[in-house]
Amino acid sequence: MKPADLRPEDFVGAKSHPLTWSRREEIRKDVILQVLSALRFLLQRQEGDKPFLDTKFQVGSGKDFDRDDPLRGGHVIYTWIQGRGLEALADHARWLEKEEAIGEELRKSLISAIRVVLPRVIGSMEAARAGQGGKLPFMMRSAGDPLMVDRAGEVVAGGSSADSNWSLSDLFYAKGLGAAANYLGDFRLFALAEQNFAGIIEAIRSGKFSSGQIGLDPKNPVQEVSGRFSHAGRMIGLSAATQFYRCSGQSHYFDLGLEFIEFILRYHVQRGAGRFADGDFWEYVDSSGQPWEDGARVWSDPGHATEFAGLAFAHLDARPDLGELFYGDLRRVLKRNFSNGFTGLGLMKAFDLSARMPINSDLPWWALPETMRAAALALPTAPADEKQELVEIFLRSWEAFAGRFVRKEYHLLPVPCLDQWGNESKAIPAVPDGDPGYHTGLSLLACLPALN
Repeated sequence: MKPADLRPEDFVGAKSHPLTWSRREEIRKDVILQVLSALRFLLQRQEGDKPFLDTKFQVGSGKDFDRDDPLRGGHVIYTWIQGRGLEALADHARWLEKEEAIGEELRKSLISAIRVVLPRVIGSMEAARAGQGGKLPFMMRSAGDPLMVDRAGEVVAGGSSADSNWSLSDLFYAKGLGAAANYLGDFRLFALAEQNFAGIIEAIRSGKFSSGQIGLDPKNPVQEVSGRFSHAGRMIGLSAATQFYRCSGQSHYFDLGLEFIEFILRYHVQRGAGRFADGDFWEYVDSSGQPWEDGARVWSDPGHATEFAGLAFAHLDARPDLGELFYGDLRRVLKRNFSNGFTGLGLMKAFDLSARMPINSDLPWWALPETMRAAALALPTAPADEKQELVEIFLRSWEAFAGRFVRKEYHLLPVPCLDQWGNESKAIPAVPDGDPGYHTGLSLLACLPALN
């Protein structure tokens, strides 16, 4: 079977037992097949001059969301999806140009489609930003008018974004714009992305950066809380620093990534003996830099922890000599938080580091590819006595992802969330729209070298 054939029925998934590292060539073919199938489906959905990326597809049923649904309908644009999608499409195109397992005809058609879609989405996003003073809300109408969810759960008009802090929406878009502009060779747009990113960095360092996320799942309380500070700006900022460094070669972006890695390790990770287990990772700190407590609970998101490890390994790949300062800590973060969160079906959404028990047992899909990326990128520099443990983390994550989440009948897309028993959950991990190749495609592509 050639991956270029795009035959979902050829996806082996987790059926091969025993699932061992000796079968990694088989896993590699599955990864390529999944990524290509999801990418082609995403690009097909953009046909007809759609101004924004359309991932409003319900994997569990195989149907589009109802266009009149107040949260899921086509009139609601989630800016995270657009920024993430720009980055994912640009990096998928770079991969397509090099991957030898893809047929020439398929390669050309996918790259051609990406080159059509990227400028169209950028133009729509720039028009939306222009009407909001250069800032982006979490959710908006197509013209850029902000939306919000009121206390009754109704979607209503939000206030202007012009006077708001820089937020995760702006950060996802800045790095997506940078990746896309670089791929398209548009120096003006790349300079604009750099300018926006510079403003975001200043806001993060000065404490004036906001999440901006609107909570769509009662079990995932993400709204801003006074005196509670998240790692998220620096973690996504680390990913952006890696992207801008790869695109420009400017050393200050690499140094910025190191700064963010050091900060997160210092303030969000238990290093060595202490109150928590070595490698534990907490979501928030208080104003004194200590773990933020919700009553007696200390919140941890195991998937965010493994995501951070993977993003850090990816950044340090450019300078393995400097990576030696961090590799041990990052492996401990990966191993400890996989142990904290993995249930055999997936990684739970939230874990209490104090009571050592689940807070939210839902299993979002994205945590598994992020964990696979971290394990795959950790392998080359790991000492011999740790390699097998990393291999086991990768294989168990792949088995859960391919066996529990991926749907052969629907373009090999993963369902967004399962409950603790492995049934499809109605919970919205962050946004209701499907993944535009960001958590899934980009994470899985980073695993390919380890699967050779």
